[in-house]
Amino acid sequence: MSDYPYKISVVMAVYNTAEYLEEAIQSVIHQTIGFENVQMVLVDDGSTDGSEKICDQYGQAYPDQIQVIHQENKGRAAASNAGLPCAQGRYVNFLDSDDKLSENAFEVVYDFFVQHESQTDIVSIPMRYFGAKEGNHPLNYKYKEGTRVASLREETEVVQLHLGSAFVRHETAEKMEFDTTQVVGIDARACMKVLLDKMTVGLVAEATYYYRIRASENLSILQAGKFKPKRYGYHLERFSLYVLDLYRNAYGTIPDFVQYTVMYELQSRIRQKQIPEGVLNEEELARYKDNMCLVLKQIDDDIILAQRKLSFSQKIMAISLKYQKPVWLSYEENEAWICVGDKRVLPMSELATQINRLVCHGKKMYVSGYMNFVGLEKEEDVDICVRIREKLYSLKIVETKVSETWLGEFNTLRYFEGEIPISAAMVGEGMDVLFEVRTGQCVIARNRIRFGGELKKKRKRKKILIVDFRYFIRIDADGFMQICLRKRNLPGRLMARIKQKA
Repeated sequence: MSDYPYKISVVMAVYNTAEYLEEAIQSVIHQTIGFENVQMVLVDDGSTDGSEKICDQYGQAYPDQIQVIHQENKGRAAASNAGLPCAQGRYVNFLDSDDKLSENAFEVVYDFFVQHESQTDIVSIPMRYFGAKEGNHPLNYKYKEGTRVASLREETEVVQLHLGSAFVRHETAEKMEFDTTQVVGIDARACMKVLLDKMTVGLVAEATYYYRIRASENLSILQAGKFKPKRYGYHLERFSLYVLDLYRNAYGTIPDFVQYTVMYELQSRIRQKQIPEGVLNEEELARYKDNMCLVLKQIDDDIILAQRKLSFSQKIMAISLKYQKPVWLSYEENEAWICVGDKRVLPMSELATQINRLVCHGKKMYVSGYMNFVGLEKEEDVDICVRIREKLYSLKIVETKVSETWLGEFNTLRYFEGEIPISAAMVGEGMDVLFEVRTGQCVIARNRIRFGGELKKKRKRKKILIVDFRYFIRIDADGFMQICLRKRNLPGRLMARIKQKA
């Protein structure tokens, strides 16, 4: 410990965040580890809004803890590079100048890191949005198993791309260098280089990194990035392809966790509806698409299919782009297989039917929603039906939509609605609601259900979905839907009749 004057160093790049800067600095000053054990290196990157003065004020107030560097505006990567040589703490953090940390963050991370320093070079804490938007970061699922050192060889879906919520060993930080040519994904490239040696990450669930969403911003960071040409082909070269080559050269193969992380970062690009006009010329657009193909060719199909932020049809589109082969359907007696080239990917019966509205009124149940038909031509006729107690009821197809992104059309949606007779006697102890699709080639069961719209919100609040004073809906582990009676609300005489018929 004597080799380190401080337990924790914070290298903070500062540019025009005067409105939030003090809150960020105060969150460090009030750490339970004791501010005497903390060093801050504030790198003013040519601020013009008064941030530079705030840095100087704190530097003068805490000369033993806070060092201030001023430089002309060169970007966050250059500012971080300027601050790194000054860091003297045993562990180094890169808190963003408009974010903040929970008061216990340094203490719990330090205690954990000291015990596990031989096992990992980086420790991460959960992220939570605050400000204009609140909620957990989507990658917080990696903390569900609690505080631990995660081996990325085994826990391949653990993704770490943010350095503000991470802490790095001093010896590792000394070797770090941020890519000053990148405009997005600066942390991501640096993180993947840190993970290269041990392929582990420490996960400390008891602290929080608060990531600010600014109410004053007209565009989110993601939206604003769409207008930067370097977000496209150049970024795939400097991050995605670079990282894949880095690990292949080190290990002779690309580990699954690297593929998963690169694919995770690629998701928003696949989902993007359009590239804003004028951002890329034809040559740059072709380069972007070619680079995306090069990335996808190095990612296994099952890793593409395992992504959490892509719809199934978007995953199929990615696989189609990977192989440069069309999507088509292979029909069997009671199934249609979704295929890309000569590869069978998934049976259509595995796709979910989305229910947006379900209301029971009198002796009728009204239902509406949609089904997606990956690989089905939009001109091809289909019938959508509901089977209840071996009786078939046709639903009306009211609209056909084609989903597309900048990569092209990738899915056909058929919206349906209809009414089905219902009674307490029919429902009995429980009534399965089974959906079917009939094409000119075969009959396909589409019984996996998901809810959309208001039904989705109601389902999140309750384990069961009540649709009438008499009925509720439950979904089993396989996603199948069943309508059941709310027995406590029914007259005893009616219940006796139901049981007799059952």
